[in-house]
Amino acid sequence: MIETELSKILARTKLGRPMQEAVHLVLVEGYSITESARRVGVSRSRVRETVSRIKRIYKESLGCPRDWEVVTVCLPKEKAEKIKRWAEKLRNSISP
Repeated sequence: MIETELSKILARTKLGRPMQEAVHLVLVEGYSITESARRVGVSRSRVRETVSRIKRIYKESLGCPRDWEVVTVCLPKEKAEKIKRWAEKLRNSISP
């Protein structure tokens, strides 16, 4: 997840600053839940639960089915266009 996406979601929550930082470390910076919890001084279980909730909110905002995963990658333009077409075909083949 990129920082601007996370910032939009966090603005709609009532999370305190330490938990926002923990979530940022995991979802933007790539830290483990354990390391993130240690750095900000909160429990691993709270970080894990909050990260899961933020991911769910993000996926819902994109209209992504619950059992699908959101993937963000940087690709050459022609490859990205191919992936976008493939993803659209897949969505259309599954949608009722």
